[in-house]
Amino acid sequence: MFPYDPTLLAAVQSSPQTISDVVQILEAIASTCTDGDGLKWFNWLYLQVTQAVETRVNTNRFGDSSWIAALDLQFASFYFAAINSSLSGNSTPDAGRPSSPSATSPQLPAFNSRSQE
Repeated sequence: MFPYDPTLLAAVQSSPQTISDVVQILEAIASTCTDGDGLKWFNWLYLQVTQAVETRVNTNRFGDSSWIAALDLQFASFYFAAINSSLSGNSTPDAGRPSSPSATSPQLPAFNSRSQE
C-alpha cells in the first residue's frame, strides 16, 4: 500500500538472534515509514520498549535476564512475522487486527489499516 513496502518486507526477513538485532530491524522500519503510516507509530513505541528492555538485560536488572531476552526475541519474531505476512498479502492473526469498533476511529489513526491518504 506504500511505495516502500518492499523495503519493509526486506527488513523483516531476517531472524533476530539478539535484542540488538531486534533494535536494528525496528530502526530500519522506523527510518522507512512515513508519518502517515500507522505502523511507524506502533513501531516507535515498540522500539522504545525494546531499547529499555535491552538496557535492563545488559545491566542484569531482571531476575532472569536470559529469559527476558528470549521472551523479547519471541515477541519480536511474532511482530516481524505479522508484518511479513501482511506485506506478502497473507492473512494475519486476529491479534494483529483492531478488536473493537473504537479501535478504528479517526482519533486512533495508528490503529487504522495501513493505507495512504
